[in-house]
Amino acid sequence: MPRTPDTSPALPLFFTSALIRFMAQAGYDAEELLDGTDIGPEDLHSPEKRVDFQTHTRLITNAETAWQTPGLGLHFGQALNLYALGMVGQAAISSHTLGEAMETIARYLGLRSPLLKCTITRGLDGVNFHLHSTRDLGRIQRFMIEAALAASAKFLRQLAEAPLPDLSFSLAHRLEADLDVYKHVLSSHIAFHADQNGFHMPQALAETTLPTANPMIAIEARRHCDEEIERLGRTYGFPHVIATLLGSRLATPPTEVEAAKILGLSARNLRRRLAADGTSYRDQLSRVRQDTAKTLLTTTHLNVEDIAFEIGYKNVGNFSRAFKRWAGVSPSTFRKTSKGVYLKG
Repeated sequence: MPRTPDTSPALPLFFTSALIRFMAQAGYDAEELLDGTDIGPEDLHSPEKRVDFQTHTRLITNAETAWQTPGLGLHFGQALNLYALGMVGQAAISSHTLGEAMETIARYLGLRSPLLKCTITRGLDGVNFHLHSTRDLGRIQRFMIEAALAASAKFLRQLAEAPLPDLSFSLAHRLEADLDVYKHVLSSHIAFHADQNGFHMPQALAETTLPTANPMIAIEARRHCDEEIERLGRTYGFPHVIATLLGSRLATPPTEVEAAKILGLSARNLRRRLAADGTSYRDQLSRVRQDTAKTLLTTTHLNVEDIAFEIGYKNVGNFSRAFKRWAGVSPSTFRKTSKGVYLKG
C-alpha cells in the first residue's frame, strides 16, 4: 500500500489510545506515556483523532520503555476485544462462520491499523492469514506484529466461545520473551524465524458456524465499514479509498467494474473521480502492488514466487518484469541492495 507520509496525521489514534489505556489500568502514568507528543489525556477518548507516524511510534516506544520487559505487544493484544473494533468487530461477530469473521477483520484491518494488512491464502487443509506491514515500521515492528497476532488469537476464542488448540502461528522474528507467554497468548503451535507472520486455521475450524451469526446485522455493519472507507477518501483523497480497497484484496484484486460496485459507484464515475486526482485504477493497482512488493522483499523471508502470488501475479516472470519497470532492478537485486529492514535474524 502507499506509505503513510511521516508528517501526515493519517493514522487513527485507536490503536495507541487503547495501548495507553491498557498501560494506565496496569498502574502506569498515562501522562508520562504521552510525553514528547501533542496528545493529551482527553484525546484518548476521541474516535476522530488521528496522528502521524512519529507520534504513533513515540507512544509505543514510551510504553515499551515503561514496561521494561519483552512481550508488551502480546499482553496488550490479548487485552483487546472485538467490541473495541466498533463496526469492524460487529461485522465479524455477526458473520456466518469463524473463517468469514476473520476474513472480515482482515478486509477492514486498515480502518483500525493502517500500518498493517492481512492477505489470505486457502489450501486443502485450511486458511492461512498472512500479516504484513505496509511500510518500514523500524523499532515498533515486533510490537505491532505481536499485538496483532495476540489480538487475532483473542478474537478467535471470543468468537468461537471455546479454546482453539488447532490454531498454529508463525513469526518472522526470533524468540525474545518467555516462550510460555507466547504459548499462553497464542498457541502451543508456534514457529519462530518463519518466512512470514501469520496464523493457520484448519478447514473444519474455518467452517465452524458462529453462535452470534446474524446475516442482516453483518450486511449492515459491513455497509458502515464501507462508508467509513468512503469518508476517509473525502479526507485523504479518493485514491486513498482505492488503495485501501486494493490492499485488502491484492492476491485477487477486483476489476475496475467490481471495485466500483463495491463502492456503490458506476465504473464511469469511479474513472472520473480518479482522473480528477490525476490517476487511474490501473495506476493505483500498479502503485499498491509496487509498494507491497518492496515491503515484502525488505521485511520478510518470502521467496520471489510467493511475493508474486501475494500481489496478484500468477506468473513469476511477469512479476519480475513489472518489478524491474518499477524499481529499475530485479526483485532479488532489490532485496540484496535495499536499505530497508530485511529480517535476517
